Order: sequence, then C-alpha cells, then structure tokens
Amino acid sequence: MGADTARDQVATVTGAAVLGLLLPVTLVALFHASVTLLAYGAAMWTLGQAVKIVAHLAAAAALGRKVPPAGWAALSGVLSAVSELACAAVFLILFFPSISAGSLIGFGVGASSMEIVYLLAARVRRLALRRRTPNSTRAPATIRSPWIPYAFVIERLTALLMHVGSRCLAYVSLSEHLPWAGVWAVTSFALVDGLAMYGRVRRWNWYDPHTCRRFYGFVLAAGVSDLAVFAAIAQGWSGSWR
Repeated sequence: MGADTARDQVATVTGAAVLGLLLPVTLVALFHASVTLLAYGAAMWTLGQAVKIVAHLAAAAALGRKVPPAGWAALSGVLSAVSELACAAVFLILFFPSISAGSLIGFGVGASSMEIVYLLAARVRRLALRRRTPNSTRAPATIRSPWIPYAFVIERLTALLMHVGSRCLAYVSLSEHLPWAGVWAVTSFALVDGLAMYGRVRRWNWYDPHTCRRFYGFVLAAGVSDLAVFAAIAQGWSGSWR
C-alpha cells in the first residue's frame, strides 16, 4: 500500500528499519530479550505461513465455490489464526516452557520483523515488474491523501501489536491453563485476518482514507485488547516472566 514516490519509499524504509530492526535491537539491549527467541519468532512466522497456505488450499479444494464471500472470509480468518498461533504456542511450550516476559514479547516482535522483510521483498519485486511494464495499472488518485505515504508504517505498527499480543495470549493460554485466553487470541486474530480477506474479496479501495482509517482502527483496537488482556494476566503470572 502507498505510492511509489520518493517520499513514500523513504517513509516505508524508515518505518521498516525502526519496527523491523531498531525495535528488536532495543528489546535485546535494554530489556534483555533473547536473540534466540527473536530468531525463533521469525522462523515460526515462516512455518505458520506454510501451514496457512496448505490449510487454505485444502479448504478451497474441499468447499469450491459453495461458500459465500463473507463465509469464506470468516473461514480464512480462523484458518490463519489457528495456523500461526498454534505453531507459535506449541513450539514455545515444547522448547521454552519457562520464559521471561521480554523474551516472549521478543518472540512476537521476531514474527513481525520477518513479515516486514517479506513485505519489503514483495514490494521490491512489484517495483521491478512495474518498471518492465510502464503501462501497468497505477493506484487510484485518492492515494495522494497526506497520510497515505505513511500507510505502510501504520499497517506494520498495528500488525506488530497483533503479532505480539496474540502470541503472548496463546502462550499463557497453554502455560497457565487459561483456555479463554487462547480463545481471545484466536478470535481477535481471526476477526482481523477475516476482515482483511473480506476486503480483498469485495475489492475494497485500500487507498481510500475512509476505508483505511476504519480498517486499521479496528486492527489497532484488536491489538491493544490482546496486550491489555495479557498485561492483566501477567500481573498474577506464577511463571518466571519477571
């Protein structure tokens, strides 16, 4: 999302550097987050994407065109949530049953950083293809809204909150035997991914400021709710998170 002007590219690269590089370094340097857990967070995000692709392909093959757009969006959201969060939570419980809060947060940040790397690579590829095909479709005129050049930063910041909050809840759901926390994480994740899928199916104009404000406002609310619930649980956490 965002125009491929010099200003847009600077904003994108700067945001990616801050959220994808500076934030992990800060967690390690100031909050003693585990570098290993950051790396594993990135690896589990990659594994989650692979599982998600297989799950979506299987669902599409089984259901075909029988499911309406809203139903498919809801199913897609659930598959995405379960694929990513199950991989993360099961991995942590099996190999890191005792973990500090900083490292747990770092695990989620690692997942977010990996997604940023993937999205930047995809953007570079799109730019390369566009240069080869000068007559390719350009973004709508509404793209010149003043805040649109910073859409990538806004998108990644809200996604970061979701990555961290949902993974923290998924972990404590298993480690502290709180099934409702896992249900909360899966539900919030599924709602966000499901809404995004519904927007793609319905061909929403993502460059429309009104559409973006509503969507990213919803993602922000979901991410904040996950972190708030995790913070409340952490107050009485009996583990070694301190």
